[in-house]
Amino acid sequence: MQMELVHGRRRGAGWIVVALLLLAVSAKAWSSEACLANFTHGGDIATGLTFSTSRTIPGLSPQDAIDQYKHIAAAQGFKIGRDKVRHGQGELVISQLPSINAAGFDMHVVASEDGKVAVSTTLPQGLSATPKAFSDNMCEALDQLGTGSAMARGTAAGDAPVFAPSPQQRTDLCLANFASQGSSVEGRTYSTWSIGMAMDVSAAVARIKQFVRATPDARLTTEVIHGTRASLTLSLGTPALTEVSVLPMARGVRDAFPIRIDLDASLNAASFTAHLNPEQAGVNGDQLDYIGCTMIAAAVSGTPIPLPKKASRFHFHNPFKNEKKAAQKKYDAQIDLMRSGRTLLYKRALRAGKAIVFLPMLNVEYKYAHADIKSMSPGGDSYPALRFDQTANLVWHAVDDHNNLLKVGEQVTLWQEGLFGAIQTMTAGKSRYGIYIVDPGSYELAGLTYQLPHTTLPPLSSKRWSEHPDVGVASFAITRNAEFHDAQAWFDARFQDVTVDDSYCALTRTPGSDAGCVSWVDASHVENRLVDPGGWRTVTEKSYAGGVAVSVKLNQPFARFEARAGQVLVTDGFAVTPDSLAADPGACHQVGENLIDCVFRSLTLFRIPGKLDDLAISADTARQVPMAAGFIARAQYRPLAVYATRLEETPGTYEAAWANPYRVPLK
Repeated sequence: MQMELVHGRRRGAGWIVVALLLLAVSAKAWSSEACLANFTHGGDIATGLTFSTSRTIPGLSPQDAIDQYKHIAAAQGFKIGRDKVRHGQGELVISQLPSINAAGFDMHVVASEDGKVAVSTTLPQGLSATPKAFSDNMCEALDQLGTGSAMARGTAAGDAPVFAPSPQQRTDLCLANFASQGSSVEGRTYSTWSIGMAMDVSAAVARIKQFVRATPDARLTTEVIHGTRASLTLSLGTPALTEVSVLPMARGVRDAFPIRIDLDASLNAASFTAHLNPEQAGVNGDQLDYIGCTMIAAAVSGTPIPLPKKASRFHFHNPFKNEKKAAQKKYDAQIDLMRSGRTLLYKRALRAGKAIVFLPMLNVEYKYAHADIKSMSPGGDSYPALRFDQTANLVWHAVDDHNNLLKVGEQVTLWQEGLFGAIQTMTAGKSRYGIYIVDPGSYELAGLTYQLPHTTLPPLSSKRWSEHPDVGVASFAITRNAEFHDAQAWFDARFQDVTVDDSYCALTRTPGSDAGCVSWVDASHVENRLVDPGGWRTVTEKSYAGGVAVSVKLNQPFARFEARAGQVLVTDGFAVTPDSLAADPGACHQVGENLIDCVFRSLTLFRIPGKLDDLAISADTARQVPMAAGFIARAQYRPLAVYATRLEETPGTYEAAWANPYRVPLK
């Protein structure tokens, strides 16, 4: 487990807070009273603090003790050093490697014939830590030791030490998770995440702020710390990317774009999400990779990120190395690391008393599986409907804490919205399930958001505007979106002067001799030739069309669900359609230059039933991701409590026989 240590030396204007990794909590979260009673500490910051303790396990031989401890330490990310067993005593040295926020240190393990196992360490000079942090963590590690059949039973039951990433693995996980989504027309999204040990939110936020202060053209715009969770929003100008990277930045790319860092200390995890502006091009992903993983490393105490290197024009091919096999091996290792990280995230969620909730939504890929690709591009016939479905998000909030939000939608995932989005998704026909980690409690539907491209608002007035509407308020933000259309354009014929080489005979033999040319002359002339006949042709033209971004806030209860601590819950969800909202154009109010609030008469949503049968996974997936198979087997279905009025279905619609309509009317 990780503890917060304070470095005793000054650097710059303030104290540097660093994090230190110790052995993680085992699957059994209890400590030996004898181990705690044996704990001692001494020394001082100037010479190095010392900590030690021991535990006696009758019947445990020195060899078995050292072998087990090597297994435990390796699983926790420690480097295994020298070991020996002689004259009835075993000795082992394990090393915690330095991280971006912590100095490395050694731990010494000594095992005796009587079953006593002692662990001790001396911290580097200038580092401070609380004795309780070391006593708890040392004893938690010693409690994993066992003898004979007890050890075998523990392994069989799956009680082996869980994956606890080392500082290097935390950074490697961040780099492996880095991904991009979307298109440059709508604005690409770059994201990544990683997992650490015993994160302190305040200290992690302070380290990120320190990085922001040291980065040109970067500034903190919002900071929200809520219990064990925090969200920071940064504005990063693209010149900052030029400063921190050796890679060139395209000229003209200067617009700042938002970056969000989400932290959850109960999961010991952090995520990075950068949303580029629409049509913002020229930002190199490697640069954002460096920026993102540097901030994540600061949050989870990973190792420093090296600067991206310039691409070499020369590549040496080693004839003795199978580069394809090496690349595949590296890829497989990244996949294994990503699976281990995600599995640990779920385990920590349940251990922290959170709930895992499966919430169904519209499966956009299934709905548009047979649509023409061109029609789904901006400006295509299917694009407005597609973009609506992609951006339709339901917003839930905790009943006792309205700042605790849960967003459900096609693009609200770990890869697009960060740590508080769906960790994974599963598909079942028209339904797609998002798997969310939530705090226990009751959640009620608070509203929804979506985008309507190529849309204009009808004539509006404020005759019936009310500051306190019964059902709720819809906010309309005017947008401007790029579109692409095929058009016919006339092209004139094109001619080009071409030089033609000539040669002719300048001298021939005299009469009476053999005929033939004895002298040739080279020459050339210019011809004007047709190279393009021209005519009418199909071209792609770019234009801009108005759109609307909609945010709906409910003032009446629509639906509610409850998630209990440690529960794996399957419940119902809702689908939205473009005509779900019935706004009153005569009850509007201008609240900003491009922002209008309108009272709405009713809201209709389609209830998607959750089904345990939808969560069936293949045997191959169960073997590869046993954690997912385990908690899916524990899943329980509980329907939503719906307070809206159920309507009759409309045969022939996409929602018929799949999702039932419910409406909140104006009282």
